[in-house]
Amino acid sequence: MKKIKFVERAVFQQFGPDHPDNPVFEAESEHTLRNDQADRWLKREKAVLVEDLGPDELETADAEQVAVIEQAIEVRDGAQFESLAAMLARSRNELNDAVNIGANLT
Repeated sequence: MKKIKFVERAVFQQFGPDHPDNPVFEAESEHTLRNDQADRWLKREKAVLVEDLGPDELETADAEQVAVIEQAIEVRDGAQFESLAAMLARSRNELNDAVNIGANLT
């Protein structure tokens, strides 16, 4: 991450020229951006480096939290699977009944 200060107004044409949702960076404003984003403005001399905050690495996740989330997903997925399996079994029985009724009519 890098903290940069814009030396002039800059518009990131993310959505094309003159689009109202394009991000605008006003002159003298400071922003903390990912390294690749900051380097874009530094390379174009639209901003100056205020502080290099190091790599863009994310903090590692808490192992206990990950385990809790994984278990919640397994429970949810298991319940959905059971519900789908029951629905499939009902549909199969209904189809078999319809086929048997049709066969008995001939």
